[in-house]
Amino acid sequence: MKKKPTDHEILTALNKIIKESQKPKKVELGLVDDMGSVDKTLAKIWDSSNKNIDLISDLDDKVEQLQRKAEGLLKDLKSDSSKMNKERDNGKKLISNFEKATKELGIKPNDSAEYKRLSKRITEGEQQNDTIKDWIRVATQITKI
Repeated sequence: MKKKPTDHEILTALNKIIKESQKPKKVELGLVDDMGSVDKTLAKIWDSSNKNIDLISDLDDKVEQLQRKAEGLLKDLKSDSSKMNKERDNGKKLISNFEKATKELGIKPNDSAEYKRLSKRITEGEQQNDTIKDWIRVATQITKI
């Protein structure tokens, strides 16, 4: 025949059952806390990424506007460079013809204020055209961004 359990054995068994039944609940509560923490972190990242997306979108619009502006300026700079070269070449021919004419007349070309001014402008124009070419390179890079 089986022996009847004592009160102490019954209490011990009940305590063991109670302890075992509480363990999963503690684990589950810990998981719930972890899920809540991850959810809050994801929500913060979501908000941050939306703000950054809005800022990038605005920046993209501004970049596109600047690129269109740079394309227009690039076209203008190329036109300026072409015109500068053409007028400098015309000026050099005039200077050369003037020098020949003054030599035949026996006068000095530097006696003419126009000659001195145009000679100086041609030299400055060469330097300016180098600057224009530098900025054409910059504008070209901007339009390719």
